[in-house]
Amino acid sequence: MSILVDLVSQVRRQLGIVNGGTGNVRGWSGGVIKHCVNRTGSTLAVGTVVRLLGTWNDSRVTPTNTASDARVLGVVVGYFRNADDQLIEDDVPDGSHAAVMTHGTVPVLVNAAVTRGQYAYTTTTSGQAASSASLGAGAFGIFQESTSGSGSARVVLGSFPAAGTSTSFGTPAVVLGTAAAAGTASTAVRTDATIVAFDATVPAAIGTAATGAAAVAARRDHVHAASLDNLGDVTITGAAADDELVYSGSAWVNRQRSAASSIWRPLMDGAVPGTVIVDGGTGEAIMAYGPA
Repeated sequence: MSILVDLVSQVRRQLGIVNGGTGNVRGWSGGVIKHCVNRTGSTLAVGTVVRLLGTWNDSRVTPTNTASDARVLGVVVGYFRNADDQLIEDDVPDGSHAAVMTHGTVPVLVNAAVTRGQYAYTTTTSGQAASSASLGAGAFGIFQESTSGSGSARVVLGSFPAAGTSTSFGTPAVVLGTAAAAGTASTAVRTDATIVAFDATVPAAIGTAATGAAAVAARRDHVHAASLDNLGDVTITGAAADDELVYSGSAWVNRQRSAASSIWRPLMDGAVPGTVIVDGGTGEAIMAYGPA
């Protein structure tokens, strides 16, 4: 059986739900509307964010009053004059059948300025919402318009990916290594976080100072190849101008020329000027000890 409704002559104010309308005169888009019972002891205003008063099978509702309340049922859009009525009236008297929209686009009461495109959350103000750019536990919709202060703003009700769980952030532990790895931690890193790439250790003073341009860094305990043999045998003690590096018989040391009557020096070939005599087996210079 079908019922034909003449939208020109038969519909004066609102089109009932039974005939395919929303049952209201506010022009909201179609949505899911539930019959609930207002047992707050006072009137529920249109736009009030409500949650169930008791367990999941309790039809009584009450305004939310907890910040980021994850138990939001929906938003009050009016009331039915009786349990079978298909027309929705305005503010909900105590004890009446509240019409609560759980999915759809609906005006919601706000206690401060909200921003279009941000997520809707409950506040500690009875039945009112606020907006946030972050998605976390308790988000129940997305605002479709902005307001500059308290009042109401349209919100799209529904659930979102990851709603009901908040993102955890931790101190970055990004480790510098020889190969890239995805890691296993479930915490996120903020875009303005800082990782440790440098420390306060003073490096050894060697070579010419330079800023450098490489995109990667050597390990702090890296070792350069020595360019001098037995570099550890060189002893520098209070070097001064005009010091000479001489061999003491066990190590190379620096001292003033006037401090020694004899020094070790390479043995020179008298037949070939400028030629050092070396050991034929090892190739090492043969040293001679004599007057400075």
